[in-house]
Amino acid sequence: MAIEARPSISEAKAAVRINGTALSRRLSFVRDRALSRVNSEVGQQVSPIDLILANRTRHLDALELRGFVADILAAGLDKKDASSAPIVAVNIDPEFIPLDGEDSAVPLSVIPFNTLGDPLVGAFREVFRDEDTGLLRKWMKQIDEYVDRSSRENLAAIDNAAEIGKVEEKDVIIVGGGPLSAFTAAILGGLGRKVTLITSSDRIGEPWRSRPLYINSSAQSTNPFADRFPLIAQSTTTPISPKGQLNNLDTDVLVSYDTKRVACDDGTFREYASGPRFGDLIATQQVFNIDDFIVGQTVLPKDVNFDKNTEKSTLEFVDKDGVRRKLRGNAVFFAPGPGKEIAKFNDQQSNDDYVEAEGFVDDQIVGAKNRIASLKRQLIFASGNPELTNFIVGELKKVTVAIPRILTLSMIEKLYSFWFSDLDSDPDRFPLAPLFDKNVTIGNIGGGDNTNILEELVKGRGPKRAYPKDFNRSDLDLQPQTSLINVKESTPDEFDATTRRRYNGLLESVREVIGSKAQSCQYVRDNDGNITNVQVVFDNELGLKETRDYDYAFVATGLTRDKIEDDLPMQIDKLFTSTGTNDIPIGLGNILTDTYILGSGTGFTVDTLPTEISEIIKAVELPKTRSAPPNTVALWVWAYLTELVVWEYLNRKGVNREKVNDMVSAK
Repeated sequence: MAIEARPSISEAKAAVRINGTALSRRLSFVRDRALSRVNSEVGQQVSPIDLILANRTRHLDALELRGFVADILAAGLDKKDASSAPIVAVNIDPEFIPLDGEDSAVPLSVIPFNTLGDPLVGAFREVFRDEDTGLLRKWMKQIDEYVDRSSRENLAAIDNAAEIGKVEEKDVIIVGGGPLSAFTAAILGGLGRKVTLITSSDRIGEPWRSRPLYINSSAQSTNPFADRFPLIAQSTTTPISPKGQLNNLDTDVLVSYDTKRVACDDGTFREYASGPRFGDLIATQQVFNIDDFIVGQTVLPKDVNFDKNTEKSTLEFVDKDGVRRKLRGNAVFFAPGPGKEIAKFNDQQSNDDYVEAEGFVDDQIVGAKNRIASLKRQLIFASGNPELTNFIVGELKKVTVAIPRILTLSMIEKLYSFWFSDLDSDPDRFPLAPLFDKNVTIGNIGGGDNTNILEELVKGRGPKRAYPKDFNRSDLDLQPQTSLINVKESTPDEFDATTRRRYNGLLESVREVIGSKAQSCQYVRDNDGNITNVQVVFDNELGLKETRDYDYAFVATGLTRDKIEDDLPMQIDKLFTSTGTNDIPIGLGNILTDTYILGSGTGFTVDTLPTEISEIIKAVELPKTRSAPPNTVALWVWAYLTELVVWEYLNRKGVNREKVNDMVSAK
């Protein structure tokens, strides 16, 4: 198979530098304009820097952080220890946008939101350094308890308002609990808006907190004021806070522990953080900046209604029991994930078996959670009866879940979430234990990142938290026999040359590589209807059908995007920057109703992204062995566009006066 040559490093870096310069200067213009408005609105009472730090302190006090490992963190709690350096805003004439990429064209603005020596950042670097110390586990428990309490209080307030015919009102509402939500809140929450987050998950930071994988971009940062563009980045390309906003945490605090270290062509190295710790950091960032949380609720876009008289939007959401509620806000930001997995097989039975497997996982988890809740209630009534108490505790330790023979990454994430949160990562009840056996066979179907991630997982190459304590990841007796299906590269050298560098060597331990697309993936059942294994059918090189039987199958055939813009009742169009010339698309939304769709929810592809971003992606894209165009869209892309959307909103709407007054009175 012919392998397309990689572009030279110098060519790729030049493309990134030229296009990145234009993107960075456009962002500086939009950001400076918004900060100018913030300065004009609050400058007489409190500086934007003080506003940011007061907001952070208030949230940390709400989390009762002063009682949390005080000897490590106490120094970071008093905003008096931090610098109140002024915001420097450089006005850039719109006629210079976009710029020609010359370094000397127009100087970028430098906005030090805080000092490099912010003690809280150093303290949390220690918390995230090694979860074995117990600090991280204790901190995340405090977050979950705080968020659960906030959610219950907010739902009670909503119900109380509904009883008297009213709708509870909030300021800015963010729908979704992932990295872009943290990114959005870091700007809005820190600069004078009251933020409420609604997520369908029971915990914030999901699904990343349950993802047994390493993130696909660098977490390192040697210069927090540098651009987040790949290849020449001096700052993280997995950002969860705006560039240079040092009062917030970013992924560079994760690089000291449990990272995948990847060698680059230029001889340097990048460190990729683990998914669970990335999720913990997202959740931490969110509680720094978000005022109210509502978890376990699914927002219904079709029922979002804008009232012209109040200039507010009312949205409806539903919980797992079907209870519907309403909430009203000044603005709604939808920040969904990349979409749900879908089966793309040619036969209906395969798709039905896929749905059955998904339902099996859900039923197992719900049943186990109900069993745990019932036993815990019994434990309360057994107080004072040691014999009965010991019996119930023993029954609690027996609660576990089974796994289906067809699995996807999202199913595995659900199982991990249950194992982490409900079983306290008990090694004896690790739900994926049946997979880790040299006699087990697995058909790994897909050919993309998820296929490779799942291969990494079962071959012991995943992050530490993906495995039980004291699990020997290098033990060959714990590594199943795997086949990669719909993978075109038949040799390790071809595979290494055409996939991400982090996957190098992955093919060496694979039993078989099948280049053809799987036509079907079905359960095999015995005479009693019990599922015994999985059969995969594919066309061989001669066009003849072949079959393979496996103990389990991983299915990673594609994702689907919920088209939020089609469900929303108001007109949704592309959003553009308002720099005056050469505006670029940055998201979807309606500025009259202040309804916005961010990130992958926009459906933007490489070909529909701003030209400068597309050129950067193509410059660093891996060589292609297929006819399909590059389609990699990473978090640095969505973070950049999200930052533009949010700064544009802040420029139009300014601060929330009620929150600013609270900050002033608390100063």
